[in-house]
Amino acid sequence: DEVEEMFLERGLFERFCVILGHSALQKGTRITSMDQKEWFGLLQHLGLLAHMSRYTTTHAQLTKAQASVCFQEGAGHAGGELDAARFRTAVARAVSLLVPT
Repeated sequence: DEVEEMFLERGLFERFCVILGHSALQKGTRITSMDQKEWFGLLQHLGLLAHMSRYTTTHAQLTKAQASVCFQEGAGHAGGELDAARFRTAVARAVSLLVPT
């Protein structure tokens, strides 16, 4: 599916773990994990976050509330961060909301 493939772009997770002006002071494992602001930035970049995208899209978009739920389901009790494995959980939840079954 097109939406799922968007998340599979090589290096996408790593690129959005560090956002200029937001992540500059992060150290240790925080530079290899994604917080909620970085998650929203990734969704906005992909055009998947409603009312925050600069682009007109031909696919479904998540509301901010839905995007938050996806993030929280992925992060669980990880202190509000997504590592690579937890990122895949959040992505799976987002895809389930965006792609009709």
